[in-house]
Amino acid sequence: MTIASPSPKTKIRKNVLSHYRARGKRINNLWLIYSPKTDSDWILPSDRELIHWLVFLETNPEVKTFTLQPNLIISHDNEDNKGTIFDAVVTLTSGVTEYHEVKSGAGREPKAEDRSQLAAQLNAARKDNITYKRYNDIDLKPHAKFAMRWLNAISYAAVLREQDHKHFKSALSAVLHEKKKGCVREVLDSLNNYDQAVVLGLIVKFSISGLIHLDLTKQYFGFESKWSLSKN
Repeated sequence: MTIASPSPKTKIRKNVLSHYRARGKRINNLWLIYSPKTDSDWILPSDRELIHWLVFLETNPEVKTFTLQPNLIISHDNEDNKGTIFDAVVTLTSGVTEYHEVKSGAGREPKAEDRSQLAAQLNAARKDNITYKRYNDIDLKPHAKFAMRWLNAISYAAVLREQDHKHFKSALSAVLHEKKKGCVREVLDSLNNYDQAVVLGLIVKFSISGLIHLDLTKQYFGFESKWSLSKN
């Protein structure tokens, strides 16, 4: 008898349930998100990690890829061996790797209960010769509105997952290189024979991939959003 493998939706459902139970008595929001940059679904256990992902990973042109579910790392020091799991392992376009940790609080000094973790993570980063970055409310709160604008924009790209649209990409790329900069409405006007939803999704994907810069600093993604061709 052949036993069918669990469907992707079933796996996601079980993963969400596992993360939900792991929260214990905490009441943090759980976010099930799709990342166009990694073409993967991820579960983020807090609003802080959502902002970190949107601002410092997904839409950061210096980030090539990342994982939000890294493996346990054993940190060795003179007293003990400690296991630690970073919130993200990040690979930059330069080839440099970074370890990221996201914590609550508005101070630069870690809370007493976090000091052991901080020591273990610093030791692990030094051992691996990897840059260690720690983000808290001071780093994240100023970007909250910007992050929500990008969360909205990524929904356009998420609709296109597992779809290639080679012809659309070629036509859009030609228009973008011809115009160099402008607003989204002008791009849509130039491609009025193409499905508007696909073009909008590809504009977001092109921005995440670094081909263009999409300006969402003052408004949500829409027809009047400004864009410009990236210099690199």
